[in-house]
Amino acid sequence: MGETTMKAWAEAIERQMKRDSGMGDISRPKPKRRKKSDRTKAKEYADSWFSLFIRKRDGRCVTCKRKPPDVILECSHLYGKGSSSDLVRWDVRNAATQCKGCHFHHHTSTNKPLTDYIFGRLGQDEMDELWLRSKTVSKFSADTIKAFGDSFRDRVKEMGG
Repeated sequence: MGETTMKAWAEAIERQMKRDSGMGDISRPKPKRRKKSDRTKAKEYADSWFSLFIRKRDGRCVTCKRKPPDVILECSHLYGKGSSSDLVRWDVRNAATQCKGCHFHHHTSTNKPLTDYIFGRLGQDEMDELWLRSKTVSKFSADTIKAFGDSFRDRVKEMGG
């Protein structure tokens, strides 16, 4: 191959790589970021206050019993936030504090110490009710979700946070 041909070939590969990566291609405009809906903003607000409330309530990882500063604490849900039901997303019975390591283990293992902990706290009847609520499709309005967030904010402040 001649030098001109090699250069053209290299340029063609570079253009293809930019196209494939979505960078530098004027034929494909960058996707516009969608504006967050009021409901999404309310969920983020309520989630942040709910998480802080649960972490303050428990104060330590309910699985390994370690506390900060030795570990970073997270709010873990028995029935995840991706559930089709808002009925359990902000239900304090459905959440407990775990450190990052135990929380990761909760999502990747068949051994479920969080389930055992929550079961021990609630008992069979409440666990059954929580499970049924997790299977009930329910979506709250943005105003209702924001009110949840406000409620958890107030509870955190009452706890001295």
